Parts: sequence; structure tokens; C-alpha cells
Amino acid sequence: MGADIENIVGHSSVEFTSAGKRWYEIVHPADQDMLKRRVLEAVRARERVLRLEYRLLHRDGSARWVADRRQMIYGEDGKLRWVDGLILDITDRKRSDVALRLTQFTVDRGSEATYWMDPDGRLIYVNDRACEVLGYTREELLSMKIQEINPEFPPSGGGTTGTSCGSGVPSRPNRRTARRTAISSPWRSGRTTSGSTERSTTASTPATSPRASGTKR
Repeated sequence: MGADIENIVGHSSVEFTSAGKRWYEIVHPADQDMLKRRVLEAVRARERVLRLEYRLLHRDGSARWVADRRQMIYGEDGKLRWVDGLILDITDRKRSDVALRLTQFTVDRGSEATYWMDPDGRLIYVNDRACEVLGYTREELLSMKIQEINPEFPPSGGGTTGTSCGSGVPSRPNRRTARRTAISSPWRSGRTTSGSTERSTTASTPATSPRASGTKR
């Protein structure tokens, strides 16, 4: 048991190695059954490497997420002889994942059509409202460039923040109404950089939708 364990759970390594404190005592109650089951399955299947993520209870009562990586060493008789492991604190990553999922859920179901595109104008994200307004499935939109929806959109894939980049965005015929429409609304476009990838973000508030339009093909 490494000395760094105290930084994760507030208990020193001596408490586990000399004072008789059991590891399972600090495993979150909701994760104990899963952990025991997976360890037993790994031993029965003679798995050499076991990777787990679960929560530990800190001395102060808080829960800490850890990534548990174990090297399982077996004897010639097939019995487990030794476990060489590494524990990493992934609490911050887990919190970020939750925040990201909540943000994704909110944007996906937002009332405003929202689009993300790369510098070439290829759509890399569309929310539910965008699919509804344009009459395309998400899979169809993600295989297209913005210029296929709005030929007037700049070929570079975006403009400066707050600039109106086009209007009269045509949609394909709606499958349910067999009608064609145009969305006349301002587009707000901006850029953001993630690593070495520059992305354009665009959102619009459509004035109409394929279903609501009375424009015939």
C-alpha cells in the first residue's frame, strides 16, 4: 500500500498494512457488490489485468472516485498469488463528465436550433431542434456541409462573433409534408479553439419550420 493513499482517502498506508483496516471498509456501499463480483469473476477467469472504477469513502465522509488497475499474478496451480495494483484519483474527471453530460442534455433539447461546424463548414454537431427545423435526421446533417443547407454561407465555414452570416436557409422537402421551405433568420456565428482544432459555432432562431410553412415545392 503506497503512502500516497492518504492523499486520496485520508487514511495512512499503515492503517491498512499494520492496523488491520480492510480495503472494503472504505469502498462506497453502493459499489461494494460490484467490486466483489468483478474481482471474483476475474479470478475465476484467470484474468491477468483488472480495470475498475468505483468510489472510496474519505475519512471526512466525502466520496472519491478512483481508477483501480490491478495486475493479477497466478501460481502454477492457477491460484491467485499476488496482486500488483495502482490507484488513481479520478474525482475531478468524473465531475467534469457529469457536467458535460448535463450540458449536452440541455443543448440537445434546447428550443433554439444549434449547430457546430469545423473550419471547412462540415457539420459536426446539431441539436434536436435543428433536425426538426431543417427536416433532416441527425445522421444526414452530420454528413453534410453547411453550404449544402445554405449556399450563401461563407465557404470558410464562419464569420466573426455577432456577424449575420446568411438567411433564407433552404431545407430539403419534409418527408411528412412533401413541402419545401426557407428559414429566414439571422445566424450568429463564432469560433472556438479546442487543442489544435478550430471550430465554428453557429446558432439560429428559425422564423418558420418545414411543417409550419405553406410554401409548395
